[in-house]
Amino acid sequence: MPDFDRSCEPCRKKRIKCDQTYPRCNQCSVTGLDCPGVIEDQRVVIWKGICQAVHDAISYDHDRSWSLKPSHGRNPFPVDDNDDPIIANEVLTSRRIFQSAETTLRSFLTSQFSIWGSSMPSVYSQTTDGSCFDYAVRSASLFIFANQHSDSGLSEKAELCYGSALRSLRAALTGRHQGNNEELIFTIQAMHMIEDISPTGVPTHSPHLRGILNLLHLREQAGYERVTPSTIEVVYGIICDSFPLLLDDPYGSAYLVKSKIVARSAPGPPTLLQMHCYNIGSLRSRLTRQNEPQEIEILAIVGKASMLDRQLNQWTADLPPDWLPHTEYPSHSIDKPESAAEFYDTIFFAKLFNAYRCARLHLHETVLSALHMLSATSDNSSHESSALQSREIVTLMMDGICASIPYHLHKVNSTGKPTTPDARGVIGAHALVWPLSVVLRRAHVDSWHRKVALETLQYIAAKRGLRKADLAVRKAIADDETRAVEKFIGIG
Repeated sequence: MPDFDRSCEPCRKKRIKCDQTYPRCNQCSVTGLDCPGVIEDQRVVIWKGICQAVHDAISYDHDRSWSLKPSHGRNPFPVDDNDDPIIANEVLTSRRIFQSAETTLRSFLTSQFSIWGSSMPSVYSQTTDGSCFDYAVRSASLFIFANQHSDSGLSEKAELCYGSALRSLRAALTGRHQGNNEELIFTIQAMHMIEDISPTGVPTHSPHLRGILNLLHLREQAGYERVTPSTIEVVYGIICDSFPLLLDDPYGSAYLVKSKIVARSAPGPPTLLQMHCYNIGSLRSRLTRQNEPQEIEILAIVGKASMLDRQLNQWTADLPPDWLPHTEYPSHSIDKPESAAEFYDTIFFAKLFNAYRCARLHLHETVLSALHMLSATSDNSSHESSALQSREIVTLMMDGICASIPYHLHKVNSTGKPTTPDARGVIGAHALVWPLSVVLRRAHVDSWHRKVALETLQYIAAKRGLRKADLAVRKAIADDETRAVEKFIGIG
């Protein structure tokens, strides 16, 4: 007899058997229904899997257990404060139990890619233990939960897995026969998340960014088709991760745009936006190199910025309708930007549009800096209208980034309807870290943009295990303290 009480809502209404797959049941997948899943908190789901491992293993190897207590004495798995501490201790006493729980953590991570439409989980299900793909997913999974529970023991294990994944990936990329290996493609996709997850971060120009270029070259040399769905998926992901590098360090990241292999493998709007980001980053670098700014040079920079802004406007005008954000306001507060909630057809479109906003924000910050330099060499009144327009655009871009928060944290779905946040929040939160960091650095101290960005990053760091969010918060607080000291000295 089906247990309808534990079924998802659509299955209960239809009185059909639900296989209770979390977070989306197979019955709804087949029928195309919008399944909310079996309503259970992700932490409870994972904990139940661990408790089952305890139940199966305690009677067998309780007397032969290994001590796996973390260095801080904290449970590395998500446990509510009211969970049975005796059971929690049993989880930490057996290598066999630990391995079972680690498998649960990896399943937790890969399931989120499936929710966002990636084919990564189906490829991961066929990989072998000890492959570079297995090491990459294991590393990302362990980093998430080590961060959530401040566990240095798990962090060390995650770092070892990351190193193993890099070594395996480098070895695999040297073989021509690996040119069409989907595992390598998704290994890179998993590894480029780790920069935002790991406590200290990985090197800015990480080997996996060059690794994807090597892989694409191998594909071409081996005669594989240049443009395939899996190739486009991962190259677009790499392109999205290249945006902050290109805006902040265009020369160190130039190889990402100068390699024509990217444009050949994944042509389209993301590749064009990547080039715009490179040009904006180069313009910003050009301005910062002005030791003794000359008016003619600064005016040239402002003119170049105006041209780039027109190109960005044209970029958005050329986007297909389903790539654009949809915005809803509560009926009683349409004039309040802080009440807006955006939603998108896919998480990728959300990442891409926020990258556009960050690029335009960087561009107009450059314009404002240039106009400030001009004020020292000429009459400032002639540039007031340009400065006002740039400030308005900066505010508009921050409005949009903050409006995208509910969708990224899965508080609204792709149709704009409120939904219960669940496992999807980790991948969505990962996509938010950089845009919110940009807002945090540029918003006025007392603005609602800064307040929302700060609170959201703190939530992401604490609840989603993405340590880069915590680093952004700490930097913002340190900058505030520095400004306060400078202001005090100035007053004195």
